[in-house]
Amino acid sequence: NSNAQPEQVYWSQFRGPNCSGLASSCARPPTEFGEDKNLLWKIDLPVGTSSPVIWENKIYLTAYVQENAELQTLCIEGSSGKIIWTRSVFPEKFEKFHPISNPAQATVAVDESGVYAYFASYGIQSYTHNGEMRWDLPLPVIDWVDYGHASSPVVMDDKLLLSLDFGNEKTRVLMALYKNTGETAWKIPLVNPTVYSGHSTPVRHNDLVILHRCGGIWAFSLKDGSPEWWLPLMTIGQSTPVI
Repeated sequence: NSNAQPEQVYWSQFRGPNCSGLASSCARPPTEFGEDKNLLWKIDLPVGTSSPVIWENKIYLTAYVQENAELQTLCIEGSSGKIIWTRSVFPEKFEKFHPISNPAQATVAVDESGVYAYFASYGIQSYTHNGEMRWDLPLPVIDWVDYGHASSPVVMDDKLLLSLDFGNEKTRVLMALYKNTGETAWKIPLVNPTVYSGHSTPVRHNDLVILHRCGGIWAFSLKDGSPEWWLPLMTIGQSTPVI
């Protein structure tokens, strides 16, 4: 649709705008679909449990190719299903993951500047929408997480945020990177570590970053990461909240 507004063709992160799961009010997704109804195209892909994100006519996904010990970031043409580009990393070692899962769990984030892919077995990479590398940030692989790590990166203003809520008090952090360079804007320890890993994705309320964790809800300043408040709850902190 040449008259489409930008919000109709953007689904830029895990669960869409601010993890809300809500599309634009002018979006018209099909309510009925299947093999013989409203099917535009279908392609085969390697395994992966990340959700698709959309930027204009491009769909982004991640995948795991076990026989090559390979993790992929894929860009797919939305109108045809053609794979436009694929970028791969080959980690020296992989995180542990459940037999029914895989190490391509986190959903990609996208914005007008580029694409941001996180793999717990490698780290974060940012590409242009044409597949050119913008920056690369390897991160340590944590051995004692049994089922991998599935929190997704999200863009908030000029920052890319990622929750690394697993391991011990030295490894559990909420980090903010400058989205155009990958340099650290701030990194805040996540206190009260437990045996449970946190897989929720950070969400935003005004200038606060809200994070659901085991034992409660935390709020941090988007500007510098300083803790603002904490509400204890009987929860193991796996799901992502909705504002």
